[in-house]
Amino acid sequence: MAIGAVLAGDLAASGILPGGIALKGRPKPPPFEEDPLQVARSLKFLLSKGAKRFYLGHGGPLDAGVIERYAGKLAQAA
Repeated sequence: MAIGAVLAGDLAASGILPGGIALKGRPKPPPFEEDPLQVARSLKFLLSKGAKRFYLGHGGPLDAGVIERYAGKLAQAA
Protein backbone atom coordinates (compact mmCIF):
# COMPACT_ATOMS: atom_id res chain seq x y z
CA MET A 1 0.00 0.00 0.00
CA ALA A 2 1.46 3.39 -0.99
CA ILE A 3 1.05 6.08 1.61
CA GLY A 4 1.71 9.28 -0.39
CA ALA A 5 1.82 12.02 2.23
CA VAL A 6 3.17 11.50 5.74
CA LEU A 7 3.23 13.57 8.89
CA ALA A 8 6.91 13.07 9.72
CA GLY A 9 7.01 15.27 12.82
CA ASP A 10 10.57 15.67 14.08
CA LEU A 11 12.29 13.17 11.79
CA ALA A 12 13.57 16.21 9.88
CA ALA A 13 13.22 19.99 9.93
CA SER A 14 13.68 22.72 7.36
CA GLY A 15 13.85 26.46 7.12
CA ILE A 16 15.59 29.12 9.14
CA LEU A 17 14.46 32.36 10.77
CA PRO A 18 11.16 32.67 12.67
CA GLY A 19 8.56 30.37 11.18
CA GLY A 20 11.10 28.74 8.86
CA ILE A 21 10.53 31.41 6.21
CA ALA A 22 13.93 31.00 4.49
CA LEU A 23 15.61 27.90 3.04
CA LYS A 24 12.39 25.92 3.32
CA GLY A 25 13.43 23.25 0.84
CA ARG A 26 16.62 22.24 2.65
CA PRO A 27 16.35 19.52 5.33
CA LYS A 28 18.30 19.75 8.56
CA PRO A 29 18.34 17.93 11.89
CA PRO A 30 15.37 18.86 14.05
CA PRO A 31 15.79 20.18 17.58
CA PHE A 32 16.92 17.48 20.01
CA GLU A 33 17.80 14.78 17.44
CA GLU A 34 19.64 12.05 19.34
CA ASP A 35 20.15 9.16 16.90
CA PRO A 36 20.80 10.19 13.28
CA LEU A 37 21.16 6.58 12.14
CA GLN A 38 17.74 5.65 13.50
CA VAL A 39 16.26 8.76 11.89
CA ALA A 40 17.78 7.69 8.55
CA ARG A 41 16.29 4.21 8.97
CA SER A 42 12.85 5.64 9.78
CA LEU A 43 12.91 7.99 6.79
CA LYS A 44 14.03 5.17 4.48
CA PHE A 45 11.23 2.97 5.83
CA LEU A 46 8.64 5.65 5.02
CA LEU A 47 10.16 6.07 1.56
CA SER A 48 9.97 2.31 0.98
CA LYS A 49 6.25 2.44 1.75
CA GLY A 50 5.69 5.04 -0.97
CA ALA A 51 5.89 8.31 0.92
CA LYS A 52 6.02 11.18 -1.57
CA ARG A 53 5.55 14.30 0.59
CA PHE A 54 6.83 14.77 4.15
CA TYR A 55 5.07 17.24 6.44
CA LEU A 56 7.43 18.23 9.23
CA GLY A 57 7.02 19.55 12.75
CA HIS A 58 9.42 22.40 11.93
CA GLY A 59 9.37 23.76 8.37
CA GLY A 60 8.61 21.84 5.20
CA PRO A 61 6.87 20.16 3.56
CA LEU A 62 9.60 18.35 1.62
CA ASP A 63 9.40 15.99 -1.34
CA ALA A 64 10.62 12.39 -1.28
CA GLY A 65 13.75 13.05 -3.36
CA VAL A 66 15.01 15.65 -0.91
CA ILE A 67 14.30 13.36 2.04
CA GLU A 68 15.99 10.41 0.31
CA ARG A 69 19.21 12.39 -0.16
CA TYR A 70 19.04 13.67 3.43
CA ALA A 71 18.54 10.14 4.83
CA GLY A 72 21.54 8.95 2.82
CA LYS A 73 23.73 11.73 4.24
CA LEU A 74 22.59 10.90 7.79
CA ALA A 75 23.37 7.21 7.32
CA GLN A 76 26.84 7.95 5.89
CA ALA A 77 27.71 10.33 8.72
CA ALA A 78 26.67 7.85 11.44
